Amino acid sequence: MTSIKRSLEDDSQGKTDLVDHRTYKRQRRRYLDTINLRNLDFDVEKTCSITLSPLNVYCCLVCGRYLQGRSSNTVAFRHSIEEGHHIFVSMATRAFYALPENHEIAQESAHVLKKIDQLIRPSYTQRDIEQYPLKCYDLNDHAFQNGFVGLNNSACPSYVNAILLVLSHIPQVRNVFLLKGTESFELDLIKKIALMVKKIWSPHLLRAHVSPFEISQQLSLESKKIQTVNRIKNPHDFLIWIIHYITSNIPNNELSETLVRDCRGVVEIKTKKIKDVGRDSSRDTKFTEFDGKESSRKTTFWNLSLDLPLMSFLNYENNANDLPQVKLETLLEKFLGQKDVRAADRVSRYKLLEYPKILFILFNRFTKGAKLPIKERNRTIVEFQPELKLDGFTYRLIGNIAHETMSRQKRGEVNQVDEADEVDEESEWKTQLLEPRSQEWFEFGDKEVKPKEKQLLFLSETFVQVWQRS
Repeated sequence: MTSIKRSLEDDSQGKTDLVDHRTYKRQRRRYLDTINLRNLDFDVEKTCSITLSPLNVYCCLVCGRYLQGRSSNTVAFRHSIEEGHHIFVSMATRAFYALPENHEIAQESAHVLKKIDQLIRPSYTQRDIEQYPLKCYDLNDHAFQNGFVGLNNSACPSYVNAILLVLSHIPQVRNVFLLKGTESFELDLIKKIALMVKKIWSPHLLRAHVSPFEISQQLSLESKKIQTVNRIKNPHDFLIWIIHYITSNIPNNELSETLVRDCRGVVEIKTKKIKDVGRDSSRDTKFTEFDGKESSRKTTFWNLSLDLPLMSFLNYENNANDLPQVKLETLLEKFLGQKDVRAADRVSRYKLLEYPKILFILFNRFTKGAKLPIKERNRTIVEFQPELKLDGFTYRLIGNIAHETMSRQKRGEVNQVDEADEVDEESEWKTQLLEPRSQEWFEFGDKEVKPKEKQLLFLSETFVQVWQRS
């Protein structure tokens, strides 16, 4: 009799468990239906909106708020009861929970949870990369190509965004960022850059742009430790700074090794001292003669720095036809070992010995120490083709950063300033990138991405170029 009774009790308990399981599944389905993707933004700072703490933070997947904790009497727990919002994701572990029940929900149980996981921390395989870019659609059914999305300039200066875009399109560097886990990069700033590159290439974006707010925040923290960060005002300076930051702090990391192997070249510099021996009164030309022996040294470089021809300070119009022009090949003669480069007391010749797979070229437009460096910049137009022959090597242009000046209206300066007031202009940077499959060019400015005719690339004030060796 006892065994029969126990059997009946066990059967009753089994039915109760089954009912509870069915009830839980229905409840979970109702909870999942309340997720609102339009309210989610995983680019912002992950701190509790109530306590302002960055610890143990969860995102409410209904309203998008960041709240602390999930146990009884925590901010997130009370939010679930007071607001009736029940689905949360941990920003530390990316685990999903139903509150106030505090049940973990398997990511595999719903497609929307898998999508959210990819929004927080995108992951890739080599096969994925080989298929990119893809035609994608955001929440508003606006088409975009992953990898070709805008970066919000209000979250980060345009010169930083320009370099983030360039780094994300250098194949060797991009692949390291995409294929390695974010935590493997050790440094907080590089972790955030890696995550940003992963988001740029995500086909799951809710909006066709990304906001690098957390990178800007981390750079602000770095500036308190490293004073040179505060002196960076253009894409070239930031590029060189971030390369040195990576290679100095994590020299044995795959990212650092990739930069050294593929982006660093070697140049030989031969120098002779010179001295003044007089002037020709009719031509007022200084004559010099060599003094002493020629010295020679080899040094590594991250970019080739090219000096533009001196430009008259005439008031040129914005029409490119009114500006002086020079061919890129002419400027590069400086590094072929045949051209003298004169300084105050010496003359030097530069000869490239090792050509990097990725070649950065800087065009010196700004004069250090100038009172109004932007207004007084060298606006010479550099003529170039998409393909470059350099000492037997063939390079293909894959990236171009162009300088523009920001209008007073865009800067929010509605009051007119008297022309006599010496107020410098403000720089804005546009990034132009090649889509290698279609061979089409795209220009990035803030959140906007638009096609760019390759025949018109050289009409911009080119400042930094990225060339890939074939």
